[in-house]
Amino acid sequence: MKNLPLPQLLPFLSLLILFSGKIHSHAQSTKNQKDKIKIHELEEYQVESTLHPVLPEDMTVASSILTGDSLHLRQSSTLGETLSWEPGVNSTYHGPGASRPVIRGFDGDRIRILKSGVDSLDVSNTSPDHAVSVEPLLVERIEVLRGSATLLYGSSAIGGTVNVIGKEIPSKLPGTKMEGDFEVSYGSVAQERTAVLSTGGAAKSLAWHVGALYRQSDDVEIPGFPNKVAMEGERSGILPNSAIETKSGSAGFAWFWEKGSAGLAISGLDSLYGVPGDEVDEPIRIELDQLRFDFRAELLDPLSFLESVKVRGSIADYEHVEEEGGEVGTRFLTNGFETRIEALHKPIGANDMEGAFGLQLRQTDLKAEGEEAFLPPSDTFNWALFLVEKIEKDGWSWDGGFRLENQEISAADSPGKIDHSGVSASTGFVLKPNENYRIALSVAYSQRIPTAQELLANGPHAATQAFELGDSSLNVEEALGLDFSLRKIEGNITGSINLFYNDFKNFIFLERTSGRMDDLPVFNYRALEAEFYGAEMEASIHILHEKGKHLHMDLLLDFVRATNSELDSPLPRIPPLRFGGRLRYEMPKLRAGVEIRTVDSQKRTAAFESQTGGYTFLNADITYSIQGWPGFTKNLEFFVIGTNLANEEARNHVSFIKDQAPLPGRNVKIGFRTRF
Repeated sequence: MKNLPLPQLLPFLSLLILFSGKIHSHAQSTKNQKDKIKIHELEEYQVESTLHPVLPEDMTVASSILTGDSLHLRQSSTLGETLSWEPGVNSTYHGPGASRPVIRGFDGDRIRILKSGVDSLDVSNTSPDHAVSVEPLLVERIEVLRGSATLLYGSSAIGGTVNVIGKEIPSKLPGTKMEGDFEVSYGSVAQERTAVLSTGGAAKSLAWHVGALYRQSDDVEIPGFPNKVAMEGERSGILPNSAIETKSGSAGFAWFWEKGSAGLAISGLDSLYGVPGDEVDEPIRIELDQLRFDFRAELLDPLSFLESVKVRGSIADYEHVEEEGGEVGTRFLTNGFETRIEALHKPIGANDMEGAFGLQLRQTDLKAEGEEAFLPPSDTFNWALFLVEKIEKDGWSWDGGFRLENQEISAADSPGKIDHSGVSASTGFVLKPNENYRIALSVAYSQRIPTAQELLANGPHAATQAFELGDSSLNVEEALGLDFSLRKIEGNITGSINLFYNDFKNFIFLERTSGRMDDLPVFNYRALEAEFYGAEMEASIHILHEKGKHLHMDLLLDFVRATNSELDSPLPRIPPLRFGGRLRYEMPKLRAGVEIRTVDSQKRTAAFESQTGGYTFLNADITYSIQGWPGFTKNLEFFVIGTNLANEEARNHVSFIKDQAPLPGRNVKIGFRTRF
C-alpha cells in the first residue's frame, strides 16, 4: 500500500475513520450509559428527484440535498458556486456572474440542470461564460444526484443531475392565508447588495406564491493580480469587469382537489454581468433575459392500475447579448419547451414491484448572430420513452430502468437532418444488513447523443479562447458506469464513502491542435476512449448531542482521475484532490461554525494546460435568532458569513480563465432574514 498515490490512499484511510469504533460523546456521559443514542442525520429529508420520494441512504446512486440552514449558508450568485463544496461537485467559475456545476469531472452537456424537474432551457451548456438561468436565492431546495444511473432525465445526465426545486408552483396548500420570508444582505468582497422576498398563501383550495430578487455588486476584490503572471499596467486587488446586476421575479398558483392538483407559473430573469479574463480589446458584458412559463398537473388513481399520472412542462424564451465596449458583438436567441408525462403504476407481482413509465419531449430553436457566432442556426427535437421499476424488501431493495431516446437536428448549413438514437439501461441494489448501515451498488450503460455544438461548431469562441470546429460525423457517446457506496446512518458517526468508475467509448472531447485561426488556437471536437474514477467521502462526528445543544464535526474528501485511454494522458480541467472539516455548534437561538477547506495542487495536466497551486480557505459563520414582532413577523435571524478569511490567492483548476481570474478574496457577508 505504501506505493499508492495519496489520492488513492486517502479514501481508504477515511473509510477506517468513518466506520471505526464508537466515540463516547458528552451526551452519553450525562445520560444513562445504557441508553443507545441514535442520530438520524441522513434521514432528515427525502430526495424528490425520483418517481417515489426516497431517503438518500436508500438510493442506489449517491445524492446530496441542500435546503434550510445548509442552503442559506452556501447560497451564492451562481448555481455552480452554491454547490461547489458538495461532495464530488466543483464549478466552472467564469466570474461571479456565470458558474455551472461540474460533477465528478463532468461538465457541459453531461450534467443535466433541471428547474423543478424540467430543463433550464438556456444555453449554459454551450459555454462556461453563459449563466444558468436559475437564481439560487429563490429556490426551496437543491438536489444533486451523482452518477450515470439517472435514466429518468435523459442521456445528458450521464455524469449526474442537479434539480433546483423552486416555489413558483406550490406543491401543497399552506396552512395560512399569507406567509413568507424576506432577506437583505451585504457582501464586502464586491460591495454586493441583495434583497429577496418570497411570499405565498392559500384561499380555500387555491395556493399562490410570489417571489422577487434584486442583486447588485461591483468588481470583485482579489489578493494579488488577476493574471498569474502580472501584466504591465495591471491593477492589483481587483478583478476587472466582474460586476453584476440581477433582477428576478415569479408568480404562480396551484389548485388542489381530492384527486389531484394543477398549477401554472410565470417567471423572469434579467441579469447583466461582466466576463473577466477574456483577452479582447474591449471588456465583454453579457445581458441575459429569460421569460418562462411552467405548468404542473397530477391526477390520483386515474385508472384501476395507475397510482397517478403527472404532467410537467415549461416554455421559455431566452435572449443573451454579448456587448463589447457598449456595442452588440454576439447575440444568442433560443426558445423551446420540454414536457414530461410520468405514469406511476400500482404494485404488481409477488414482489409488489413499483415503478413508472413515461414520455419526454423537448424542442429548442437556437440562433447565434454576430462576430463570434460559432454555432449555425439549428432546431433540435428530442423525444424519449423511459421505464423505471423498484422492489423494496426488509433487507434489500432493487431498482432498474430503461430509456430509448431520439434526437433530430435541422441546421442552416446542413443539407438534411442529423438523426441519432440512443439506449440506456441501469440496475442497482441497496443492501440493509442492519439499521445502521446501507451498501449500494449500481451498474449503468448509457448512450449520450452529441449536441449541436459538438456536431456543428465552426468559429471563434472568446470564452474558451478557442476557434472551435465540430464534427458532424460524431456518433453517440457510450459509457459503462459502476458506483459503490457504503453508508452509516445512525450512531455517533454517520456518513458515506462512494467509489465510482466510468469507461467511455467515443468520449466526445474538445482537443487542442497546433493550428491557429483568427489569432486563436484551433480546437477540434473528436471522439476517443476515456476512463474516469474516483471517490467521495463525507462524515459527521456527533460530539455533543443533548437537549438544546449540539456539536458536530463534518469531514469531506473527494478526488477524481480522468485519462485519455488512447494516449494514456490526462484529460484537461479535472478537479484536484479536496478535503476539509467543519465544526458546527447549534443552540435554539444560536448557530455557529468554523471550517477549513483545502484544495490540492493539480500537476496532472493535459497538453497545453497550465498547472495550478493548492490553497486553503478559512471560513466561519454565526446566526442568531430573536423573537419577531407579534402580529407581523414570527422571528428575526441575523447572520454573518465569512469566506476566505485569510485572503489567500486561489485559482480554480476547472475554470477556463483560471490564469486570468482568481477566486474572490476575503468576504464578510452580513444580513438578516425574517419569516412572517
